[in-house]
Amino acid sequence: MKKIYTLFIVSLFAITVIGQSDKTKTRDYQSLIKQHLFQNKENLKDIRPESYMFKKYDQAQQKPNSLNSSRDTKQGLDSIVSEYYNISEEHWVNDSKNTFMYDARGNNTQGISIEWDTESDSWVNERKSEYSYNSKGNLIQEKTYNWTGNPGQWEEISMNEYKYDANGKVIQDIVYTWEDNEWIKWYKVDITYDANGKLTELITSAWYEENNEWFEAYRETYDYDADENMTLETWHEWDFESNDWAAYWKQENSFDSDGNIILGIVYKWNSSENKWAEDYKSEYTNNNEGSMTQNITYLWGQENEWINLGKYNYTHDSSGNMTSEITFSWNSNANQWKQNFKDDYIFNNDYTRKDLLLPVAWLNDFINQFYYHLYYDYFKHMLTDIKGYYWDENTSQFVFTRNKMMYYSEHEVTDISTNSLEGINIYPNPASDFIYFELTDNSTNSTVKIFDVQGRKILNQEISGKQQISVSHLDKGLYIYTLNQNGKTQSGKIMIK
Repeated sequence: MKKIYTLFIVSLFAITVIGQSDKTKTRDYQSLIKQHLFQNKENLKDIRPESYMFKKYDQAQQKPNSLNSSRDTKQGLDSIVSEYYNISEEHWVNDSKNTFMYDARGNNTQGISIEWDTESDSWVNERKSEYSYNSKGNLIQEKTYNWTGNPGQWEEISMNEYKYDANGKVIQDIVYTWEDNEWIKWYKVDITYDANGKLTELITSAWYEENNEWFEAYRETYDYDADENMTLETWHEWDFESNDWAAYWKQENSFDSDGNIILGIVYKWNSSENKWAEDYKSEYTNNNEGSMTQNITYLWGQENEWINLGKYNYTHDSSGNMTSEITFSWNSNANQWKQNFKDDYIFNNDYTRKDLLLPVAWLNDFINQFYYHLYYDYFKHMLTDIKGYYWDENTSQFVFTRNKMMYYSEHEVTDISTNSLEGINIYPNPASDFIYFELTDNSTNSTVKIFDVQGRKILNQEISGKQQISVSHLDKGLYIYTLNQNGKTQSGKIMIK
């Protein structure tokens, strides 16, 4: 991955030196941006009609770890362990593992991807992401690292910085890459919304280091009907000859009277014939509860007709959770659908989604494959297992060969989006032996709680006046405190050195 980023930056610098007057080189640069920024666009069309970028910023408005729950504690998804069945040796083998950490507010602060090394017969780190939030719980920074293996340390790869408007909506995402021991701007995305808060435009710009300026490269626009269904998504790239945006890809969506998508058609712009040409189509079927039960995909063929490509059948439980997904491919020789794979999703319905702490939805490889079309639509309770099967044509049965297991633990989460307190002094910070909580109102007892970054409560103590609290037994690092007095709460960070 580091080599890919390096190649992109080197190419960017080379084209910058040449200058914008060379249109051939600039168009080459445009293609390079498209390859690196939007290389997953084609794959994502199989999942949902919305693009990757739309889903990322649209879901950023929805905080998955909402504190609106009847429970005092939450179940945090701590790890996902994947294994596969070795058919030849007839035993299960470890494959991958993802671990997650949360702060005292329930924000996902870290995610680590780990792979099973068959040679050493042990788990080996692969990638790490770290997330930081503002006082309102909005994600403001994410850093991604690769594990070097030798000498065995984390190496920076990329960083995202997010900005928000007064309504808590993402309005900018600046992406950096790590080169020569410093963060270098790579590209940014500026986001626009309509009066109803619906996302209407994304503009992606690349950074010109030599000219110290942003260069607009791509634009996505979104149109909605009166019911706020996204009916049109259009992708544009900057045309240097016309000095204007040129549309090159669009998707038109149709919905039923209940707002369920029933059709999505993708078109590509045919510049030689100066018209839109069909490219890809998805047809959706939904049950009476609005849950999707089938998705059939097609490609536009050379004979100017739609050709069957893939089919996906879904089943749901009474709560709306997706319980199975069967994948088919089209066998043109037999002129029929062929079963390929099946996934069964197992839920613990004792816990709703509001009772859970979940990782940042768009940043993890597993999340990209699963939660894009399941996280908000068909994942209403605690997911515990995903069992994967392949279709054995010899036995005409599904064979169980893949397994993902989700592990949760109890976390006490504190809502600190409440009124702050006045006349409170907390010192020293950083601290090593003691920390003082000094209250100007000596008549009222207060309660102070201290949590580690995983959300575990390590102290719960009533205080009044000036209170000395020992922290010498705590490990070095960051902690979160909450101080409650007369129904008001003040929270902040404590650093133990």
